[in-house]
Amino acid sequence: AGGDSPEAFMVAATSDDDGETWSKPRLVIDSQSKALPLPRSVIVGNLWTDPRGRLWFFFDQTMNHFDGRGGLWAAVCENPDDETPCWSAPRRIWHGSMLNKPTVLSTGEWLLPVQLLVHSKGIGPFGIGVFPELDPYRGANVFVSADEGVTWQRRGCARFPDPDWFEHRVVELNNGDLWMLARTRNGMMQSSSKDRGRTWSEATFPVGIQHPVARFHVRR
Repeated sequence: AGGDSPEAFMVAATSDDDGETWSKPRLVIDSQSKALPLPRSVIVGNLWTDPRGRLWFFFDQTMNHFDGRGGLWAAVCENPDDETPCWSAPRRIWHGSMLNKPTVLSTGEWLLPVQLLVHSKGIGPFGIGVFPELDPYRGANVFVSADEGVTWQRRGCARFPDPDWFEHRVVELNNGDLWMLARTRNGMMQSSSKDRGRTWSEATFPVGIQHPVARFHVRR
């Protein structure tokens, strides 16, 4: 809500009739504050049901539209099918943001696709070179949890030429390799990993797939 802008905040509604009707907002995440000199927005987020049936809400928080760092947050609901769902207090996982759902690997690990934009220049009043200590980590990161989301560790990062908003997704192939697709200014590109996301191949264009410079979805 509020637009794809510094005024953004996040709402969630529910439907029990396959989308014919929707509730009023059941959850609101609003980080705006009149006490701050700039807007503090929540622009992107997604919902995910984990293998235990818990509902996760991943969302970002950033000053203005992007401040050069951002922040990925998550709240968890243990009773998503109840009349009154209860949510945990949000906790910050890392920098950046996550626009697509996690992947459950055959190892039982959960993998998060976390983007940290390569632009060291923030949008608006944030100048070039903000948060230089994060430059080695800018790209299409993957985070992994081996304890069902209690803790998360950064495992690796794929990098793409001329990136836009990465908005990357990862699927596991039959042979155990990980296949990542990401958005660039030249269209969709791909990278793969043979070591569960620790290292990634040089980016190429996927054969037989043409896509505009826009968000996409792929899932097994």
